[in-house]
Amino acid sequence: MRFVLVILAFLAVIVPGVGHGLLTDRWFVSTQLQDFTTRLANVPMDIQDWQGENVVVDPRQIAHADLAGYVGRRFTHRTSRFQLSILLTCGRPGPVSVHSPDICYGGAGYKIQNPESTFSLGSTNPALAGEFYESTFVKAEPIPEFLEIYWAWNCRGPWEIPARPRVAFGAQPALYKLYVICPFSKDSQRKETQEACKSFFEVLLPELRKTLF
Repeated sequence: MRFVLVILAFLAVIVPGVGHGLLTDRWFVSTQLQDFTTRLANVPMDIQDWQGENVVVDPRQIAHADLAGYVGRRFTHRTSRFQLSILLTCGRPGPVSVHSPDICYGGAGYKIQNPESTFSLGSTNPALAGEFYESTFVKAEPIPEFLEIYWAWNCRGPWEIPARPRVAFGAQPALYKLYVICPFSKDSQRKETQEACKSFFEVLLPELRKTLF
């Protein structure tokens, strides 16, 4: 009986450790994670009427977030001159599934203005499939600044917003997370900003579907 208890205790310690090691690539480097990271280079600089420029993120922040790679880009519409930014990150599901905008932007002085809602294009086009969280953030001082932020995760094509992303994606070897950040200067401009972001999604998501999957 004592021997059985010892074996059970051993398994209780070892099995979770091995499982965690497999999920976090402690025992091997996931080739799919390498493939996902390599595909980031295929994201085009310009997308139809949107002209892009790279935005460099502090390497210390990337290392702290334990990311395998990222694309940071600012886009300007050639006609309206409306500007927005994207941050597309890639890594193991554990690190990528955490750090919601209220945490990330809270450290920069922004406060969430309204609870997150769900955004989708409502299209039957597979390239536009999926849902995003959406919320407004504001920094009141010294000059009011507003951000309309959209975010979601992806490991198989459609963008997803599960209630518990760390659990939902825990068994996956690699995961993408996309932020779309749209600045505006007055609360009255929110609807106009949302419309501009929607038109950007309609051209961005098919490109990401093509280059990432």
